Amino acid sequence: MCRCLFELSLSQAWKDGWIVIRSALFVAVIAAGTERARVYASDDAPACVPPVGLTSIIPTEHFLLFSDADRRSGEAVAERLEPLYAIVVAHLRRNGVQVAEPAQRMNIVMYENPEVLAARAERAGIVAQGNPPTARVSGFYNAGANAVYLAEVGNRPPGELDPALVLTLQHEVVHLILANVTAAGRASSLPPWLAEGLACQFEGSLAAYRAEQIAVSPYRLSDLRGILGLDATAQAATIEQLRDALDRSRLIPSETFINRKGPLEEPPAFAADRYAQSWASVYSLRIAHPDLYRAVLRDALNKPAEDGRAEIRQNVVSALGDSDAEAMLTWINAVLAHDLDPTGSPK
Repeated sequence: MCRCLFELSLSQAWKDGWIVIRSALFVAVIAAGTERARVYASDDAPACVPPVGLTSIIPTEHFLLFSDADRRSGEAVAERLEPLYAIVVAHLRRNGVQVAEPAQRMNIVMYENPEVLAARAERAGIVAQGNPPTARVSGFYNAGANAVYLAEVGNRPPGELDPALVLTLQHEVVHLILANVTAAGRASSLPPWLAEGLACQFEGSLAAYRAEQIAVSPYRLSDLRGILGLDATAQAATIEQLRDALDRSRLIPSETFINRKGPLEEPPAFAADRYAQSWASVYSLRIAHPDLYRAVLRDALNKPAEDGRAEIRQNVVSALGDSDAEAMLTWINAVLAHDLDPTGSPK
């Protein structure tokens, strides 16, 4: 049972008045029991039995949302699901990925109380990891249950979603969509850098995606600048800053990173850094090597024969600078300068 765990910490950026959301996502292979309730038997029947106490059920064309939160908050979440689905599916098709309709509605479970989600994660053996160590579980994707689990965060009025919840929702639902509409889209089937880097591509403004822009994930961009010791608006790093990040393992040489097989959260203190590098790596392919990006998606998601995969992987490594710091600096600075959505608040 693959669970993609979203762990979130918040830091205040008083200089520009925005809350910068720093996040780290983790993949854990865990088998866990779940609480069960009655089985629904209607046209809107869930694909799996909902947990006890989640009495509100909101269906959309491709999703079922189960919640014990205020109905208005549930409806605000549900309103984002189909637009996100359409954006992700259109992106996959444009890049040559074979997409099928999901066999059943995909499930979203949202708790009003974050402590309930934290207790569920703890029972499953999932422990919040990250830097700072006060990071908390705010959601995860459960491949075995074909569901995403979330909790409301922040103190927003009912129906007004906190940016942290929007970020969690968009990232984890991308994992869910990929698993249900492609031949090989489960996160556990993909290279770690691609599984998380691809999900990170859809953390930005939905309005930008509708306009067919390549929207920036403001949270990953903020983390990337932090890794390099840059201020909040910097659009270039120096070679000394990059080498320092490599020396301190805040960044990993591209050759090692792309060929890495283990989960990105190891070691836990650098998990947010690994996700920022995953986002930046995929983003760089999109803006600078679109043909290679399409080849990567087709190769990974269409489940072709193994022939050619090593060649594509090596092409990715070369595009991202191998283990050469100066070559890495070139594409990283291109990412830093390609900030189409600098404010970054999902709209």
